[in-house]
Amino acid sequence: AVTINGNKAKPSKEIKVGDVVEINFTNRYLKFRVEEIPQGNIRKNDAKDLVSIIEDKSKDMFEWKEFLILWKK
Repeated sequence: AVTINGNKAKPSKEIKVGDVVEINFTNRYLKFRVEEIPQGNIRKNDAKDLVSIIEDKSKDMFEWKEFLILWKK
């Protein structure tokens, strides 16, 4: 699931500088702030300056199993 500023994001949602994006993967949680939106192509080395990581954590298998149990209810 993806949220932008706490709201569920649709694929067509445009982001802007200052938005906080949360991505909840199966085995990872990532939260970052958009610092800059490029006006075209950028070099791979410059991409890291476009966002500031707020939180980046891996989920262990216990947490994943607990989610599945709750989801099936």
